[in-house]
Amino acid sequence: MHFRHCTVGFIGLGLIGGSMASCLKGKQVFKSVIGWDMDPLVRERAADEMMVHRIAGSLGDLASESDILILAVPLREMEKVSLTVRSLRKGNFQAVLDVGSTKEEIGVVLGDIWKESYVGVHPVAGKEKGGIENRDPDLFMGSCFAVVPREGTSREAREIAHFIGRNLGARTLTIDPSEHDRIMACVSHLPIFISSALSILAKEEEASHPLLSSLIGNGFRDTTRVASGPAWLAADIWGSNSRNMSDLLDRFMDILGRLGASSPSEVEFLAESGRRGRNIIISSSER
Repeated sequence: MHFRHCTVGFIGLGLIGGSMASCLKGKQVFKSVIGWDMDPLVRERAADEMMVHRIAGSLGDLASESDILILAVPLREMEKVSLTVRSLRKGNFQAVLDVGSTKEEIGVVLGDIWKESYVGVHPVAGKEKGGIENRDPDLFMGSCFAVVPREGTSREAREIAHFIGRNLGARTLTIDPSEHDRIMACVSHLPIFISSALSILAKEEEASHPLLSSLIGNGFRDTTRVASGPAWLAADIWGSNSRNMSDLLDRFMDILGRLGASSPSEVEFLAESGRRGRNIIISSSER
């Protein structure tokens, strides 16, 4: 493929960007992998640990030297960073990818800026704690890598996105932006809210029950794991996907209400439905 001779530039070297960059560098499937981050300490650490072939001297250097651009910054920064890079860049990139966890709203914004070279992607993998210190080049192995093009996305940009996903060790699929956001609201974004709410409740209960933390087991740890993620992520998700999440929150509260108003035998029936539903969904996801 002709884009094997390209230089890939990463803006953002945290958990996702850092993991992707270090993996692609190790695979040696592109001519060069370069990076830049707004935080000088992150740039210094990335250089010291040789995460990429080279840290760009400035955002302008990265813009001018990259053939493929990957935006691994928070959703709230995507438009600003894109407009800055657009002003520093002469000509189009072969592809511009963003790795945000929602796609519909940001896809309109970035598509207007980058036109046919824009394609959204979502590496459906991560950890509850972000940052460059938690990067892992094997993070995406066996995971799903969603490719989320717009109607005007070029064939080349789509091919590049799938190529990157496969070389991260992931299985790729193409999905519509609205379908992506609806599904993620249910299986990724709503769980963040639920785990945060349960964590807030437990902390409030601890005030009157000091032994609470001594009795915490894996059930609480597993259920609230994603509450340990960065607070800005929850805010960005809500800001860009609240319509889907609001609907699902209402339905979730209705199910909780049904459980709370049920007899023990009815609770058993609902719990069995939940058990079977989880088993089917998890089994399907592992095929």
